[in-house]
Amino acid sequence: DVYCQTPSICILERMVDACAAAIILNNAATTKQLPPETAVHVLSALAKPLNALAKLFASDTTTTVAAVAGREKAARILNTALHSLGHVCSIIVDCFASPSWSVVELLPVSRLASLATASFS
Repeated sequence: DVYCQTPSICILERMVDACAAAIILNNAATTKQLPPETAVHVLSALAKPLNALAKLFASDTTTTVAAVAGREKAARILNTALHSLGHVCSIIVDCFASPSWSVVELLPVSRLASLATASFS
């Protein structure tokens, strides 16, 4: 099963989970803190392998138990990545509306989030 057995998928899953932890778990929206630039940058860099995973996920129609479990794993990885990116964008929008943040502080993370969004297509 390509989804569960390859080291690449395991590494991708761990990297996406680490980004999600840095962006979501350690950065509650109520704190109005920008997510770490490093986490957003890594998430952006993962767009190409995530796209490849999504294409594989969409084209695989195998119905074996292992294939179904693999698609569930792929869906979880993709959902985590997209949820994290959505959270980043939501925080940025909230911070732009807040007078306590300057544009100079927001632009680096905003640029990375834009690159990540563009890269996911």
